[in-house]
Amino acid sequence: MSYLLETLLQINELKEILGPDGLIARALPNYEYRPAQLEMAGMVADAMTGQRSALIEAGTGTGKTLAYLLPMVCLNLRCVVSTGTKNLQAQIISKDIPLLERCLDRRIRAYILKGRGNYLCWRRWRQFSSRPGLNITGVAENVNTIREWLKHTQTGDYTELKWLSDKDPLWSEICSTSETCRGQKCRDYERCFVNFARQEAAAADIIVVNHHLLMADCSLRVRSKMSAIPSYSRLILDEAHMLEPIATEYFGSFVSNRRVQDLIKDIKREIADEHIEDSELSSILEKLQDRSLAFFDAISVREERFPINDKIMNAQVRNHLLNLLNIIMQLSGRLETLLKRYDAILGCYQRAQDIQTTLSFIGDHSDLDYVFWGEKRRNTISLKVSPIDVSHELGVHLFKSLKGFVLTSATLSTNQGFDYFRSRLGVNSDYECILESHFKYHEQAVIFIPKEMPNPDQNGFSDQLGPQIAQILDFTKGRALLLFTSYRNLDMVYHYLKGKNLEYNLLKQGEAPKEHLLEEFWNDVSSVLLATSSFWQGIDIPGEALSCVVIDRLPFSVPTDPITEARINWIRDRGGNPFQEYQLPSAIITLKQGLGRLIRHRSDRGLLVILDPRIYTKSYGKTIFKNLPDCPVIRSLDRMEKAIQRLMDSQ
Repeated sequence: MSYLLETLLQINELKEILGPDGLIARALPNYEYRPAQLEMAGMVADAMTGQRSALIEAGTGTGKTLAYLLPMVCLNLRCVVSTGTKNLQAQIISKDIPLLERCLDRRIRAYILKGRGNYLCWRRWRQFSSRPGLNITGVAENVNTIREWLKHTQTGDYTELKWLSDKDPLWSEICSTSETCRGQKCRDYERCFVNFARQEAAAADIIVVNHHLLMADCSLRVRSKMSAIPSYSRLILDEAHMLEPIATEYFGSFVSNRRVQDLIKDIKREIADEHIEDSELSSILEKLQDRSLAFFDAISVREERFPINDKIMNAQVRNHLLNLLNIIMQLSGRLETLLKRYDAILGCYQRAQDIQTTLSFIGDHSDLDYVFWGEKRRNTISLKVSPIDVSHELGVHLFKSLKGFVLTSATLSTNQGFDYFRSRLGVNSDYECILESHFKYHEQAVIFIPKEMPNPDQNGFSDQLGPQIAQILDFTKGRALLLFTSYRNLDMVYHYLKGKNLEYNLLKQGEAPKEHLLEEFWNDVSSVLLATSSFWQGIDIPGEALSCVVIDRLPFSVPTDPITEARINWIRDRGGNPFQEYQLPSAIITLKQGLGRLIRHRSDRGLLVILDPRIYTKSYGKTIFKNLPDCPVIRSLDRMEKAIQRLMDSQ
């Protein structure tokens, strides 16, 4: 422990709490003392009190959550803790903070703050629930349930309604949104759930947010000088490896056919609420409806994600775009006129201007610092503008303003260094540390890389996935998480295994909400879960239910993906090596995340399977191996049964 920390705490307080006979050990019967946890706590304290920055890779099982919370509590420092997922947010508030309160015998002022969309908006609820025609079977019952809930809820947080998803169309009609919020001009301002949540957060010492809200706040401060999070100067960024794609989203902009439709719907809702009768506005909205439909229908693409270029923006599409821009300009002008009498439509006016600006920028699509791309999902086409490099924005608008910050994760480094991570996020760090996991991977896990599999770019790879995985599952008796890099491979293997009439239950991503799938996977020990990207990280299933993790291929980003392609070209144009500087480090971190789902406790045992032989056949395979857990590696199925039995015997 550092001298600075001993001076600040006067006694070796952290060791008295985290040590083998400390307060937490006495509170938890199965507590495991971890020297790395104590080391991390000291580094966090030094960084925060000395107004410095630290990058800390804390291997799985280090206990990093307590390691960064405890110094903040002991030193009475106010900070924001940002997590990668809402689940981790909830765990900190419902599990870790109460544990520290019991052990320290003191109250800790901590509060969980979520994005607007998690809270009900009284104004939108009143508009929606007063509509005629809500007596449809199912809808009326749900509306009445919400009406009863509102009589006693203190938070207005939809998670209190266990039956309601944030993706439910009903919730999208009544939740708070930045685009419809009237702020202090709203008659419901005094009882606003978002306002209440922010007041509670402002009074807390530890504000727990997620990366989406953190980036929304950062973007909001840049664009409007407003904020979504109360003022703070110290930041703990947990699961920091997840930040770049989220920052890319929030420092960009988008327009979609759905966003235009939502604007039309909300304008109609507002003018009805204000009893505005304006024939000119009604005519403009009808034309906007038609021209938006014509423009988005003219965009002919097959891919789910596609670049916006001159081929997409052909003469026909550009003509429809000009017509759409013209009617939006008319809409903005009409709303500006009405604003003189009805300030309730201010939000709609600002949205119309934002859509107009974004569409004009996309129509030009020539700024070399941005990637212009689109996404097609079901009935929605979104056109997006994303910064190619977010390091400058993060460095200037987030990290530069802080007095102290810590970025941590189980996967920040590649090749025992932080060069890749620092370059992606624009971080200048005073401290850097890699804390090894206290798990004994060489005793707890075995890596299997079958000899029989061809390279993924060769004929037969996809056809062999199903049979190879079926053989593996015979050995493991199910109990496996199958992680895929594409929905195509997932679907193919799923249908193959279904046709084999296996004894264990097959669970597939998309067939139920993620939380329900994970709960069923945990409870049904022999079940097998097939999933893609969002299941590669943030999943904690200790015990027998997850005894095998199978990865179909090395998780390199698809080079033709618009954002990936733009970043590859951007690095190459500056004289860099895109593969070594970007593609390979990114794949290594993703692979480490996927494999990290297996060993979550010292009693866990299991099999890590990589079905991609390029780890042996390509020169970069040695680099990947250096970044994997130190486990025995086997290449043949006949050795697998003995290896698995040896693992089970060591429990």
